[in-house]
Amino acid sequence: MGPQRLVAFSSRSSRREGWEAPRPAGRGRALVEALAMVGDPTSYPLVFHCAAGKDRTGVVMALVELLLGVPLEHVVADYMRTAANMDVVVARLRRWPRYADNMAKLPAEIYRCEEHVIRGLLDG
Repeated sequence: MGPQRLVAFSSRSSRREGWEAPRPAGRGRALVEALAMVGDPTSYPLVFHCAAGKDRTGVVMALVELLLGVPLEHVVADYMRTAANMDVVVARLRRWPRYADNMAKLPAEIYRCEEHVIRGLLDG
């Protein structure tokens, strides 16, 4: 058994192996769809991921943990576990042309995992 659909946080739509990544009306809607899938046992088994683990995956996982009653400090600590791997992640992304081109145009801090970012999102 596999997922019946894939919720994409990308602005692009893609089709692969019979799965369709819809173009939701904004990333907020995609986030709601992702959380709905996590809460729906008919979606299991379920895997979600992104290239680095701090943005799409980190936000979804943080929200799932909060919905399950995990204390905020533990959620932040879990999110920050990605920080230890960011040098390796950034090096890997630089080898992929799609990311390398984009990384050259963006400030380096976008590719850091910083506590104030997740706290700002969750406290806001």
